[in-house]
Amino acid sequence: MFTGIIGKTGKVGAISSAGPGKRIRVDVEGLNLAVGDSVAVDGACLTAEEIFPGGFTAYLSGETLKKTKFGKVIRPGYPVNLETPLTPDKLLSGHLVQGHVDTVGTVARLTHRGEEAELVVNLGPGWTRFLVEKGSVAVDGISLTAVRVSPRQFTVAVVAHTLKATTLQLRTPRSPVNLEFDLLAKYVERLLGKR
Repeated sequence: MFTGIIGKTGKVGAISSAGPGKRIRVDVEGLNLAVGDSVAVDGACLTAEEIFPGGFTAYLSGETLKKTKFGKVIRPGYPVNLETPLTPDKLLSGHLVQGHVDTVGTVARLTHRGEEAELVVNLGPGWTRFLVEKGSVAVDGISLTAVRVSPRQFTVAVVAHTLKATTLQLRTPRSPVNLEFDLLAKYVERLLGKR
């Protein structure tokens, strides 16, 4: 379980094929990880397989490659957001994020307005039923608040700190982004869908 508050950013290093999946090296300094720990990489929960000075390796399963943006964009040098799991003594500053990507959206535009920005994300039909204005959504693992929702897109406001502390400022129009919707919304949808 994560919070969507990004602790570090890193870059994808080496990539190798591993059966139906891929093994990646993520280059990052000062991320406190042990072998077997979970780590959210652009919002996708992965397992640290090997730790070394300056980074770690993780396996991307065939399912992960299919359900996340990694099947399309993973390449050496690709910048990623990183978060270690929530612990009992950690402040829940964002919202509860599982690291289970629901779908991939695309950046429509990122408009800078002084120190802040407005991010508009396009997504496939039916997904905005999990969004409400002032509700939470994780975009590439970042906890953000929806300010406007329409049938095929949503808008979030991004404060200056988030722009500096994450890879969001590097995303351009048509960049794919991993999306995870609020856990409560998904359970409500599942329960009400049976009625």
